[in-house]
Amino acid sequence: MGKTLLLRLYSAVMRMASPLLPLYLKRRAKRGKEDLARLKERFGYSAQLRPNGPLIWIHGASVGETLMAIPLIERLLEDNSKLHVLVTSGTVTSANLLTQRLPSRALHQYVPIDTPQSAARFLNHWRPDLGLWLESEIWPQLILQSKARDIPLVLLNARLSESSRKGWEKRPKSAKAVFAAFDDILPADRATAQSLSKILSRPCCIFGNLKLTAPPLAADPLEVDRIKSQIIARPVWCAASTHAGEDEVILDAHAALLESRPNALLLLIPRHPERGVNIAHMIDNKALSFTRLNGLVTETEQIILIDNIGKMGLAYRLADIVIMGGSLRPHLKGHNPYEAVQLGCAVLSGPHVSSFEELYADMSAAGAVKIITPNAQAIAAQITALWDASDTRDLLQQNGKTFTQKQSGRMNILLTRLAPFISSLNRL
Repeated sequence: MGKTLLLRLYSAVMRMASPLLPLYLKRRAKRGKEDLARLKERFGYSAQLRPNGPLIWIHGASVGETLMAIPLIERLLEDNSKLHVLVTSGTVTSANLLTQRLPSRALHQYVPIDTPQSAARFLNHWRPDLGLWLESEIWPQLILQSKARDIPLVLLNARLSESSRKGWEKRPKSAKAVFAAFDDILPADRATAQSLSKILSRPCCIFGNLKLTAPPLAADPLEVDRIKSQIIARPVWCAASTHAGEDEVILDAHAALLESRPNALLLLIPRHPERGVNIAHMIDNKALSFTRLNGLVTETEQIILIDNIGKMGLAYRLADIVIMGGSLRPHLKGHNPYEAVQLGCAVLSGPHVSSFEELYADMSAAGAVKIITPNAQAIAAQITALWDASDTRDLLQQNGKTFTQKQSGRMNILLTRLAPFISSLNRL
């Protein structure tokens, strides 16, 4: 399907904006939003050579998507010794994490900005044999230029927010031109499947959330043991992936808990680690004491501020109760509770979870997660109740374990779905 007038206009606007984009990205780099040393990658250039043999290109916007891809990458490389994988993402945090986590024969590059020139430069250099796109970041230039080069494309774990669905449905011809470029689409939820079926004028059946294929988050066992030895016998809870506007609520809840449990310990993990400095000032202003992971945790520290990437698996092994951030304010959309449940935590969440609405509904129905009122008093009361009633906490944790066990086998189902695309690579 050719480009619509709207897509041609988008292409023209991006082309005209090209001269201004270097300045824009440099300003973002000053705020820590871009990697200045690798800024050329955002224009499609690469210092890395394309490896010989078949190359699968996997694109995910940020940390959540790229972490979800790692088990798939490991299986793909394990099954084909000649295969290489290129992973693209758009955030500094995801790039840093992938540097630590990617196996051999897997490379990372920042995704190019979606101008005609940058997309062409990127595709000319890497010449991928298959593209696997994750979730919801849709870049028309990259997608349509890939289609024009006969690169097979699959959209995995497709998730469109309500605003995205409405936006695409208002532009049906352009939406169809973009999404029809994918040779297969695996929707993560019912709403996305219904919307894509309408856009494409054909059934697009729900596949399920691929984040449930991931193994438990990793942690250094020596670090786990070190910190556990310092906090033994203390009641510990964790606030994971908090956003601005939520930290105040969490700190007030912890202050309330300290009134009845003076030795209570909070593990506070902001979604964006660069916010750690501001949160440290906030903790000081509330007259609470804290340390960071590399410090000694004594009885006088009331909070461990974890503003490092890749430490969620550690935190979930230290705390038996977790409240998921991104859910306490109406403008937020929630974060994935599955990883905490996988590691045996009793999980609480605020009600604002539209990005994971079906997952929360399924887990709530299974008694594997509890939705609570998003204020400090309610949070403190719920955590106190779980500490006081171990049978209630144990039931929540056991229900979570049962729920996760039912997700086994999903990776094999995914690989079966991808088999027609992968088998063609084996002939290269």
